[in-house]
Amino acid sequence: MRNSSNPQSIKWSCVLVLVIFAGSSTAQQKITGNDTSRGLFTSESLKEDFLIFRKTLETTYPSLYRYSDSVTMSAYLDEQFAALNKPMNEIDFYRIIALSCARVNDEHLIPSPSNSDYMNNYFNNSKFFPFTFKIINRRFYILKSAFLSSPIKPGSELISINGRSMEDLLNLLLPTIPSDGYIQTFNIRHLEDYSSTQVSNLFDLNYSLFADAGNSFRLEYISPDEPTNKLAIVVAGLTHDQYRKFYHERLTLDQPLTFKYLKNDVAYLKISSFLGWHRRRFRQNFDSLYQVIFTEFRVKNTSHLILDLRNNEGEDGTGERLLLYL
Repeated sequence: MRNSSNPQSIKWSCVLVLVIFAGSSTAQQKITGNDTSRGLFTSESLKEDFLIFRKTLETTYPSLYRYSDSVTMSAYLDEQFAALNKPMNEIDFYRIIALSCARVNDEHLIPSPSNSDYMNNYFNNSKFFPFTFKIINRRFYILKSAFLSSPIKPGSELISINGRSMEDLLNLLLPTIPSDGYIQTFNIRHLEDYSSTQVSNLFDLNYSLFADAGNSFRLEYISPDEPTNKLAIVVAGLTHDQYRKFYHERLTLDQPLTFKYLKNDVAYLKISSFLGWHRRRFRQNFDSLYQVIFTEFRVKNTSHLILDLRNNEGEDGTGERLLLYL
């Protein structure tokens, strides 16, 4: 390793908090490797940056102590600060910042790395899980495979990945996901293919970041055909391009708003997202549709309305404007 002549900085942004990390007190050290190709930041530089992050939370963020008292939250941030006792690359530092943001229990406090090229480089050199799954009562069941001929039958229960039980992986990954309050169902759903308007699920992203960045997956599972036997197989991980293809093939994007009558006096309105790009894709103007739907609703003197907002994560004012009609 050698010292660089120019100090480097790390810059992170959160939806509700903008944090700029100086990293100016010490020089960056270069090392080789896939996700570390941009080098190591010294412990002193990382601590300086973390203190800026912490001060921003403590002085400008309105809900730092909403779900944890100040003593508990301060102790947690002290622990994260103490972990900065050695040089780290940006991914290592991201893990600490991400866990700290998630610990606040606010879905909108989401950190992102300073440079999209850096994360693109990381994921281009990572391997991704080649199956989708459904989590039921904290147990993982295989749904789809990226392989033409799946080596594991759909419906098989995953027992472990690379020697780590699925329960251990849940306990590791759930705290990495920002969510409101102490809700767990939201976090679990986001480890799956939660919504057709997502660009990835959080298991695919966070497994390589927080659990294992290896090239293959050793899976222990129980087939529905042999419920008493534990089977094992090693499968290759997907490249980023293969993963993106697999992800897009398994999702179908439907129009965001649908309306129909189930019975003469029972109407059904489903809105899967309030995303502007989703509406534009299907040329749906929600303001106009609301007027038409609720005019018909009043003319027919409909007694009941089922409003289906499942998997809708919000986005813009079209959600608020819906309330005007209710």
